[in-house]
Amino acid sequence: MKNKLFQIAISAIILLIVLIINTVSAQTWQTRVSVSGAGSWPSVSMPDANTIIIAGGSTGPAIFRSLDGGTTYTQLSTYGIPTGIFLSAVFALDANTIYVGTGGTDGQIVDNSSVYKTANGGQNWTRVLGTGVGTKGFINGIFFNRTSPQYGYIQSDASIKNAGAYKYWTTVNGGTTWHLDSVTAPNSQAAQNSAFYIDQNFFGFGLTTLDYRAAITTNGGTNWNFYSLTGAQGTTGFVTAIAFASDKLNGIAATSQTQNTVSRTTNGGLTWFSQSIPNTITGIARLRYVPGTPVVYLTVGSSSNSKSYRSTNYGANWAAINYPSGASNIYHFDVQSVVNGSGIFVNATSFSSNGKMYYLTESPLPVELQSFTYSVSDNNVNLKWITTSETNNQGFEIYRSDNNADWKKIGFVNGKGNTNTQTVYNYSDKNLNKGKYTYRLKQIDFNGNYEYFTLAGSVTVEAPHNYLLTQNYPNPFNPSTKISYQLPVDEFVSLKIYDNSGKEVANLVNGIQQAGYHTVEFKSNLSSGVYFYTMKAGSFSETRKMTILK
Repeated sequence: MKNKLFQIAISAIILLIVLIINTVSAQTWQTRVSVSGAGSWPSVSMPDANTIIIAGGSTGPAIFRSLDGGTTYTQLSTYGIPTGIFLSAVFALDANTIYVGTGGTDGQIVDNSSVYKTANGGQNWTRVLGTGVGTKGFINGIFFNRTSPQYGYIQSDASIKNAGAYKYWTTVNGGTTWHLDSVTAPNSQAAQNSAFYIDQNFFGFGLTTLDYRAAITTNGGTNWNFYSLTGAQGTTGFVTAIAFASDKLNGIAATSQTQNTVSRTTNGGLTWFSQSIPNTITGIARLRYVPGTPVVYLTVGSSSNSKSYRSTNYGANWAAINYPSGASNIYHFDVQSVVNGSGIFVNATSFSSNGKMYYLTESPLPVELQSFTYSVSDNNVNLKWITTSETNNQGFEIYRSDNNADWKKIGFVNGKGNTNTQTVYNYSDKNLNKGKYTYRLKQIDFNGNYEYFTLAGSVTVEAPHNYLLTQNYPNPFNPSTKISYQLPVDEFVSLKIYDNSGKEVANLVNGIQQAGYHTVEFKSNLSSGVYFYTMKAGSFSETRKMTILK
């Protein structure tokens, strides 16, 4: 697949790391146990907090499974998978349903790389798909959506080094059938485990040769875009990691080149910029976001000094998490969010050539956001978010933007403080003009710490389909009231107030108004009594009654 990538690492054996994270403090990785036998380039998948699947091998395929969070491992049978190859990718839907991708002998590329599946915990394996006879390259990534597992994505190398098409498969029925497609990226190579997947529309992988690039689709592969990764230093090496948050806006990319920055995007990959990290890094970089949060992890494996970092704000700031002296070639890891009586935790696994296993224990995340959704009713946007647990949560500030850059605070909702039960929150943003809006929550702890949750995608408030003049509110009133009306098209509008004899006493609107929703305030110095207001727009005309009560 990639000779330059293989020059970076030395021969490695597996190391498992179990970590429990928080957004405030960081500790040092602690030594635990050793597991060996997965070769130089193992991959890991965690379907739940206790289940860890490791796939790799050197002289032949090797697969290991832990059912107790990494305390013990059992080597699974590989019956049905060809001998003499190693496994380059793995994804487990659960402890028994596992997919693996082949990558050749250890360090060598083979023809006809394939994907195999077991549904019985490794008792036997069945070939699901292959890249085709004569195709050289690794299976670079296997993914299913954790919340909607009927959707999946598998990505393979190009058929010819630095040329040809990258094959990928998608499924919409949980892997029963797969649809093969391809995307051409001339003069490029891809790295093992550099692919990413958010949902059936948003996925991609990392590229390099002429420059560092990301291949991204936002519509399920109908169109692909290739974005240069500003901030990726050097001219050689691989884009070894790309990760996006669940909002599909915030992303991080890193390479195997020596650098003190990573590449970062806040607009779904359209543009990238350089983001500083605490130290200079060299080696295989891997990235994982904790689903539904702004928390992202970066590990970098080198032959002498592996490093680990965590950001709690989508990658804007990073804090180091130290490995013990001697930890080297930390290679691959996965994360799994966990809910228990103390809060939200994350387990992760990674690998090192020193054969030891490390773990990290920290306090739980302050708030675990299960979902953040919206609905639109006329010109009102109704926001809804659900938390599964909260620790020290003061509440949520609500922000709105009409350009995805400038944010305006529009409200605040009190939090529940400390709770381990599901909580549903609602907020209505009312009387908006037509247009597109984005929203985010700023969750604030009682001690002042905060994190952001951004609504996926934009919210569109459409122009109304008909003319409408509403009843003024309040009514009766003194001294002021508001009158609202809506227009389906740009139109000349007249809005006037008359007394009981039909005499005009106020002219509130008299000119061209844009299509949309409008409100005008009427401040009165008139005497008590019954009055009428009339709106005319094109062929539309309507009159309503109002009462001034002093």
